[in-house]
Amino acid sequence: MKHAAILLAALLLAPLAAISAVAATPTSKPNIVFILADHWGWGDLSCHDQSAVLLQLGKWLKKNGECIYGTSGGPFKPWAYGGTTRRGKTIYVHVLNWPSGGLKLPPVVVQLVHARWLSGGQVESKQTDAGLEILVPEADRQKTETVVAMEFAGDVMKLPAVEVPENKSHADTTK
Repeated sequence: MKHAAILLAALLLAPLAAISAVAATPTSKPNIVFILADHWGWGDLSCHDQSAVLLQLGKWLKKNGECIYGTSGGPFKPWAYGGTTRRGKTIYVHVLNWPSGGLKLPPVVVQLVHARWLSGGQVESKQTDAGLEILVPEADRQKTETVVAMEFAGDVMKLPAVEVPENKSHADTTK
């Protein structure tokens, strides 16, 4: 109980200490990151087995880090399927919920060269006037998130952010 009280006090006072430190020296930029993970879903941010949660996150980043580090958001705004990030000539599609019939995204003006799954599975993709279509076989989909890297012939950083329109394949989302 004593350790829990100390941990709670530290968690509550740490933001105040950081705010006062920043206020005292406005040119300093603290590099403090708190990662609190509730891996049991109980709304409990205690320290029970946090190392296992962080280890799992580290393994995911080792495999999929290219879709996070050095990227920007877009060009497709987050929607029921998940979201996208981009860098250079690549759009990374983070699929959390697969629509029946595959994922359909709005058209882009840059030519699609090929698509690959970051974890090494099969990806079917095509680009039409109606938009982009991506399909990963159900057996190859990751339990939490499947990341597909779509390589284009030109820079995708200048593409404007667009909404993903609702259509029949998006209305019925499944994992």
